[in-house]
Amino acid sequence: MADTWIRRKIALINDSGVLKNNTAKKIKKLAQECGLVVTVENNKVILPTEKKKLKEILGFLDDEVYKGAFTELTYVTNSKRKVQP
Repeated sequence: MADTWIRRKIALINDSGVLKNNTAKKIKKLAQECGLVVTVENNKVILPTEKKKLKEILGFLDDEVYKGAFTELTYVTNSKRKVQP
């Protein structure tokens, strides 16, 4: 099931250290704030088996999901460009 996009996201998530630097409980809480459901068992994030949901969670873990400041709708970005002050 792991296509190129999924393998690339897993590598980016691993390189970012997001799973090492955050608890499963914190990840679940942040995901809920964005309207995503993250399953946690034994203090570990359980990835969904459905491909669409898996891609949503991997995108979230790679900082590609955010909540709009005004509409509070959840969006997926396709850019990792940082805002310049």
